[in-house]
Amino acid sequence: NEVSYNILDPDGNIIFSDGPFPLTGQGVFTTIACPTCAGPVSFAATDINATSATFAWTPAQEPGSYTLEFGSIGFVLGTGTSVSTDETEVTIVGLTENTYYDVYLSFVCDDDGESAKTLGPITIQTIFLNDVGISGILEPTADSCNLSSNTLIQVVLENFGQNPQSLIPFYYAVNGVVAAIPVPTDGFYTGVIGNDSTEVVFFETTFDFSTPGYYLVEAWTELGTDNNTVNDTFSVEIITAFPLPLAEDFEDNVVPDGWVHNQFNPIYTPGAHNNPTHVIGANVWTFNPVFEFTTQRVGPMGDQDTLSFDYRFVEYFAGTDTTFLADDRIDIQISTDCGDTYETIFTIDSTNHVPDTAFANVQILLEPFNLEGAGINVRFVTTWSAGNYWSDFDNINITGCPPSFALDATIVNATGLTNNDGSITLTPTFGQGPFTYDWEEFPFVSGPQLSGVEPGIYTVIVEDANGCAEEVSYTVLLQEPSSTIEVNGFDAVRLSPNPSPGLVQLSVEMRDAEDLTIDIFDAVGKLVLSREVQAASLINESIDLEAQASGLFFVRLRTETRLHMERLILSK
Repeated sequence: NEVSYNILDPDGNIIFSDGPFPLTGQGVFTTIACPTCAGPVSFAATDINATSATFAWTPAQEPGSYTLEFGSIGFVLGTGTSVSTDETEVTIVGLTENTYYDVYLSFVCDDDGESAKTLGPITIQTIFLNDVGISGILEPTADSCNLSSNTLIQVVLENFGQNPQSLIPFYYAVNGVVAAIPVPTDGFYTGVIGNDSTEVVFFETTFDFSTPGYYLVEAWTELGTDNNTVNDTFSVEIITAFPLPLAEDFEDNVVPDGWVHNQFNPIYTPGAHNNPTHVIGANVWTFNPVFEFTTQRVGPMGDQDTLSFDYRFVEYFAGTDTTFLADDRIDIQISTDCGDTYETIFTIDSTNHVPDTAFANVQILLEPFNLEGAGINVRFVTTWSAGNYWSDFDNINITGCPPSFALDATIVNATGLTNNDGSITLTPTFGQGPFTYDWEEFPFVSGPQLSGVEPGIYTVIVEDANGCAEEVSYTVLLQEPSSTIEVNGFDAVRLSPNPSPGLVQLSVEMRDAEDLTIDIFDAVGKLVLSREVQAASLINESIDLEAQASGLFFVRLRTETRLHMERLILSK
């Protein structure tokens, strides 16, 4: 009874109104809808390039003509560029690369000559003329585990731009170190790749991934005419083993990432069955005869590393009574091949189990199993024989040091060559806290932040609670020019060849004769060469880096009024 409603024609005129207490039944309102010039019902861009774009639409049911109008994004309809056609597809040309456009479609009926329908706008962005990059890494993958010492790296080369491309150099780096790729015999695509096409290519220069650990693999192109470098690089993170130490007490009430088990939920909160802390466990009996769980892969192992854990057997349900084993047992097993096979290294059974409601601690020295340098999974398997009991585990630890703490460094560069406003803040990713920090240049600083420093190289030794240590150097650069410093103020800077096998020719042209300092840093900011050139405006220097390992280097040119950085790739 509360309902009221209006029926409107296409122009918004009310042609029928009823309610409240509307009429009901058949025949309340009757009308005849006469067909009008409806025009097309769909409109879309089917191909977008750097200088052209193609649009298509469904044909109208009535005879008529179509007009496509386009202009810069946000243009007013009627002020753009128009293309008229009787077809249902149009390609517009004369566009500018990497530019946004709005496009409208209007339809005019032949019978009345009036616009019946306008669709749009469709907003498009044109692509670049020259634009190639690596769009994928096929091998190795993020799920890779047992990788070899000569692993091939396979990537997807893609042409994102309009123009066909050839003679494309491409490179890769692992953990920030550029591989020594001998271009053009390797890492050089000589075929022709068209617009929106891909090619699967691989590097003949292999990499040694055999040491278990973390790897960041980056691959990129370096086409000199590329107008868009944003999509040049593709990267993948690979963890073939999580770094040591392993220390798991389950106090976060979840099964750790990377662990697998055969129970619905094996984590029990304190007091669930007389357990004093969070534990991983299961009720083992005739209908659940095997309880097993496996750690994530960790490594590389050291020759003195030890596996330790706490365990207990207690009677179901309350967990307040001890369990006496029949042929029940716990097997501790190790896999070095990513879980394909396991070897039992220790067994707990009636011969060595002391019945108690408290947890017992087990220490297993791993040295006899020749695991040094390996990555391992540890599997705990409880096998039932008789009775009804809980099998609980806690405090599963493997000693050892990570290959690196993977320090996350936040660097604030100084605002002047003599300004003490730079800083370095470190956050360890791996290792066991608390950490200590020994800054070589500032021995009185013991925390993770070094502040109040000018541009320069700063070295720190980081040590964790297990005595694991790592020495790393970081560079604080010049952030902003002062009133007398001009950044990039050189007429010409050339490094040849680049990439280089070791001997590099540096050419510098300056407007005025000044003293020039040439500093070369490696990829982690370590100064490997420094040279002074007295007052000169045209400089040609031979730089010998043959003693350095292949990788990425930075060349810093500095005068009293200018500062410039160049990237140099050393490829032997």
